[in-house]
Amino acid sequence: MLTGIITNYLTQHRRLVVPQLGTFVVKVPEGGVVFSELLKRDDGILRGLLVQQGGMNDLEAAGAIDRFVFEVRHADRKSTRLNS
Repeated sequence: MLTGIITNYLTQHRRLVVPQLGTFVVKVPEGGVVFSELLKRDDGILRGLLVQQGGMNDLEAAGAIDRFVFEVRHADRKSTRLNS
């Protein structure tokens, strides 16, 4: 669900912050997406999208983002160990 919301948002906007993880940035004009860990501060946009589109309250949305960040980091660590 969260990845779908992120994908849909980036079709019409240039960036989206995933709090405590980083920012997805759409490169113009080619339209590719890059990820940067430099900007991690919560701007409330992703949480707001989960409230509006996901039918969650603010606390549930924050929890969903935290779980997403945990899963991404866990998958990254696991991938790093397998490739070592």
